[in-house]
Amino acid sequence: MRSIKVSELKPGQQFDKPVYIDGENILVPPRVPIRQKDIQRLQKWQISSVTTEGEMLSEGFDEGQEENTFFMRAFNTAEHELVMKTHTKLRQQLRTIFEQIRNYDPVETSDIDTIVDAMFRLLEQYPNQTIEYILYGFQGAMTDVDNALNSAIISTPIGTSLGMAKHRLIHLATAALLHDVGMLRLAPEIVNKKDKLTAEEAQAIRTHPVHSYKIITRELRYPEEIGRAALQHQERWDGQGYL
Repeated sequence: MRSIKVSELKPGQQFDKPVYIDGENILVPPRVPIRQKDIQRLQKWQISSVTTEGEMLSEGFDEGQEENTFFMRAFNTAEHELVMKTHTKLRQQLRTIFEQIRNYDPVETSDIDTIVDAMFRLLEQYPNQTIEYILYGFQGAMTDVDNALNSAIISTPIGTSLGMAKHRLIHLATAALLHDVGMLRLAPEIVNKKDKLTAEEAQAIRTHPVHSYKIITRELRYPEEIGRAALQHQERWDGQGYL
């Protein structure tokens, strides 16, 4: 077992045997690229070195790709491929809608309803594969579109388990899909800021549920129930304000 300094690790490095954090806990399995977030996690935990019995195979992994190598090897049946293709198509459709909202362009709610309907059909046909995909398919950075679509997908089986009627499930999924659209109307330099927000910037972020509510109920003309879900999605469980 040889030791490798964390300072020497680079995103994209792959080894032919597992890389361990402490000799027992695996950082990455064999032939799976090390990601920047893996290195950052080690640094946060103040771990100075990792160990492996393997040899490095390659480096130079594209951190921007949406599915990592390990996931793609495991997620390779015909059903999995259909789920990936459908999810990708729905993301593209939702990305267009979000750009329209961001630019104050008119949006056809029928386009949003089409996404929700397609999502329901996907969950009815391939429930396990769809949940697997959103839980394990995006191990890099998540976009606002991914977050919205995956929130809608995961909320649907939860609502079903609670015995919600079909029309309320549709409302729930639509609310989950649109809950953060208010962020699209905030200044990009605040939303994308990497450093600590100022008090004024933090307050601007806290207004996004109100913007979401107004977009959903006034611009898109969806029912109050859908808008209220977006309005309250940052509320603390004890009702004491923004979480």
